Amino acid sequence: MREVKKPEERMADILRASEKLFSQKGYLKTTTDDIIKALGISRGLLYYHFKSKEEILWHIAENKTKPLLGNIRSIVNDSTMSAPQKILAFLKAAVTSDPETSGLSEEEIKEMMVLQEAIQLREHDYMLDRINHKIAYETTFFLEQIILQGIKEGHFHVKHPHATAAYLMTGFTFVMNDPHYHGNGIEEQMELFKGFKELLNLSLGVKTALF
Repeated sequence: MREVKKPEERMADILRASEKLFSQKGYLKTTTDDIIKALGISRGLLYYHFKSKEEILWHIAENKTKPLLGNIRSIVNDSTMSAPQKILAFLKAAVTSDPETSGLSEEEIKEMMVLQEAIQLREHDYMLDRINHKIAYETTFFLEQIILQGIKEGHFHVKHPHATAAYLMTGFTFVMNDPHYHGNGIEEQMELFKGFKELLNLSLGVKTALF
């Protein structure tokens, strides 16, 4: 008799198995049959929870943004840190492709790169757009809070905190996450990241560069 699980538990099982298969075989080479066989479930049960492989990918990607946004939220809410310290921690948390700064293992970064490559397929442009908008919107709010703190502390000189945060985070999110800008190369991404840090120094109006 097949084990009966709660819907949320079964969905979590499907997402874990799918992500493992995407990492091992690649997204394009993984089929729904592979997922079904890995879990030992029926096709009907799979499609009861997810309409397609693309929907599975979307849920995996959305789940991956939660720890990132949670980490940034904790930085913003840390009352022991100054605004410049929060900016540095904010950027360290935002760049997940560097093992030295992200705190992730090489295996975890590899899994994220496989996932990123799958999302960046041309046929998934709408999915990538949804994810980028979600990240840009939430990080704009976080960066605005840090800028406002920095203004009160006398570190930053910004006339329009919300607009500044919105332009910075929208540009950062879409440029860093879109291969149209960097060809999906980590070296190119890091070069763009250096340019963003220079732009951030100018936008914050700091007397002494943060980077």
